[in-house]
Amino acid sequence: MQSSLTSSSLFTLTLFLSLAPSSAYFLRRLGSFLRPVNRVGRTRPPPKSSAPLIDLPLHTPSLQITPIGQISSIYPLCVGTPRQGALSPTSRATIVLTPDANCVQGLESFSHIWILFHFHLNTEGKKVRSKIAPPSLGGKKVGVLSTRSPHRYNNVGFSLVKLEKIVIKKNKAILHVTGIDLCDGTPVIDVKPYVPHYDSMENASVPDWIDSGLKLRRRVIFSSGCKDNLNVKRLKFYDSVEDFYKTVQEILSCDVRSKYHTKKAREGNSSQPAVSKGVRVNLEEQEGVCRQQIDTVMVYFRVEKNVGREWGEGSGAEDFLEVIDMVHV
Repeated sequence: MQSSLTSSSLFTLTLFLSLAPSSAYFLRRLGSFLRPVNRVGRTRPPPKSSAPLIDLPLHTPSLQITPIGQISSIYPLCVGTPRQGALSPTSRATIVLTPDANCVQGLESFSHIWILFHFHLNTEGKKVRSKIAPPSLGGKKVGVLSTRSPHRYNNVGFSLVKLEKIVIKKNKAILHVTGIDLCDGTPVIDVKPYVPHYDSMENASVPDWIDSGLKLRRRVIFSSGCKDNLNVKRLKFYDSVEDFYKTVQEILSCDVRSKYHTKKAREGNSSQPAVSKGVRVNLEEQEGVCRQQIDTVMVYFRVEKNVGREWGEGSGAEDFLEVIDMVHV
């Protein structure tokens, strides 16, 4: 069989063999020299690669993201915060941005904005369950990615809010928003304008358990004299007691919780810690009284169990609620 080695190649190989020492290095060099030499007619297969055909970004070990702002809102803690801001359209917050004010030029022309944020109150390092039980399903489980649960593989969320106004102070932008569902101190990752032309889909569909759950509201009644202790000057986000009163009603009426937190509320064991001292304690000693802070006010209430539908047992979506008192903290 005819060889592909030329006389020049043979001379070079002979000279190499006479000069090179007998070592592993020599063998490697000899192998690299002979590798391209093949018999005529033989096709050498391409070398195998250990790399995947598609280099997915999932191989990136981590991402570093720097917040561009922070939320200041009426919700000091996550328990009791609405599932979506649209369920409480009169709730209020401000977003203080760290970049210079030029970054919001033109944003005032939009009525609504998207907020990309970090769930900073989630327990770090806690294993995320691939299936969870949303309150509206009454204990039945679905995949976590088919829900809006805050407990996700990455603690990142987004919220649609109404942009009321933009205030510029010392070359920094402060966004005043309503219809909020974010806790105080939430880090903001990004802000984007809401454009209904491609952010709203006419033929979009959702499961029945979401559609039916959003239509329910808990009945909320206020005991006489609840507003007597409120001082508008001590409210941080409201300049009217009536506006604050309306927000409290919105929040409590749509406060659908997990089965665990629903059970605690019905037993009167759902109590947020006050962010400051001076909270009245005589009501806490009464049986079955819960408390939740909204803005600078601690709201005391009782929950009466009411189940009209199968999944209402675990969600509390149809319970009755009576506000006993509202006290500044």
